[in-house]
Amino acid sequence: MRQISNSATTLKALTLILGIGLLSSCGDNTTFREGVSTKRQVAPGSFFIPPSVDLLLVQDDSGSGAESFAEIQAETPLFLNQLQERGWDFHFTSVPLTGSIITPVQVVPSYYDGNWALNGRTGWLPLFPGATAGLPGLTLPATYFIEPWNYSRFITQSHVTTTAEAGFTRVHQALTQTYNNTGFLRPGAISVVLLMSNSEDTSEIAWCTAPDNSLVPCAGEDERTYGLYETRFQNLENQGKTADFRFFSLVAQTATTNCLNGSSRRGSRYLRMATHFDGGASNQLNICNHPVSGSINGAFDAIAQNLEGTLLSLQTEYVAVATAPNFNEPVTLTKYINGDANNAQTIPQNAQNGWTYVGYQASINSITAPFSMRPITGYIFRLNGSAKLVGLDTIKVDYIRQP
Repeated sequence: MRQISNSATTLKALTLILGIGLLSSCGDNTTFREGVSTKRQVAPGSFFIPPSVDLLLVQDDSGSGAESFAEIQAETPLFLNQLQERGWDFHFTSVPLTGSIITPVQVVPSYYDGNWALNGRTGWLPLFPGATAGLPGLTLPATYFIEPWNYSRFITQSHVTTTAEAGFTRVHQALTQTYNNTGFLRPGAISVVLLMSNSEDTSEIAWCTAPDNSLVPCAGEDERTYGLYETRFQNLENQGKTADFRFFSLVAQTATTNCLNGSSRRGSRYLRMATHFDGGASNQLNICNHPVSGSINGAFDAIAQNLEGTLLSLQTEYVAVATAPNFNEPVTLTKYINGDANNAQTIPQNAQNGWTYVGYQASINSITAPFSMRPITGYIFRLNGSAKLVGLDTIKVDYIRQP
């Protein structure tokens, strides 16, 4: 009987080419600028279940934000390339901060999305060796799928508006209405919002006339409306729409008349929301700084470092193979610490610190700590106790399939 390993096929190198050759950039540095290695090690024949992140860029579409338009278009593909190489299964899309959302909607996925195996496209990476592109939850609806080099929903000069700014409203509507049924937001993924602005959020604030006849928020409105959206964003997690919600801001730190060739207001509410939802590192940045490319790179780096910390803490409890194992023949599970081929550990079969076989399961969360995410479908092995994969660990499953 021929022995096979459904993990024995070496995963393709994560060489995502996100239009880098088609876009110019202020710099071609494709490593995290704070020293995180972008290339995840994968011992030959081993695999890992990639964690998922859904990234929403809310792009300043005011006239003073025009300086950032070309830089965003150039830097975003490089950032997504870094995430892919580090092992993230991402979705990316963007919306304007104030103006009309450009339609039809487009979503850029990583190479783990099944659309990359369809219609003659190349580069698809199976979630685990032997997985098929049609597995539930792996493929965006084809209507919304777009290759990164064809993504055309970045803001340009033609989209500039002077509409009143309600950034929190735009974010909430995007995540609960605009992208419904597109597959963008996944229950088993981390949601990350990066909002750019040189002004302040005014979502649902009621205005009153001050003694000098200027309009100011009515008494208590700032706190009431901020709390309203803090709760709404938290409910994305509580209601199971996302595994974790994170908010990053790239905003003006002070009121000034010289911010991207215009005036600015301090983005206090955005800064506060970022502090609350794990994006506080972005509060050291300032959209008004020159050159703007440095601020954009800094925002992307803040997100990358935040996700890297999460990546290193993730615990994978369940792994899948594509066909049912024959337990009359040897079954061997090998863990590679940090994906290092020279640091292999054979996992014993036991319920304390080894593996147990669960059988066929549909949509079971592979990653179970620090929160549950990344549903997988297939023939499932459970890793118990110290056998769990942590951070950059990978695993190889050698078995003979059932006849």
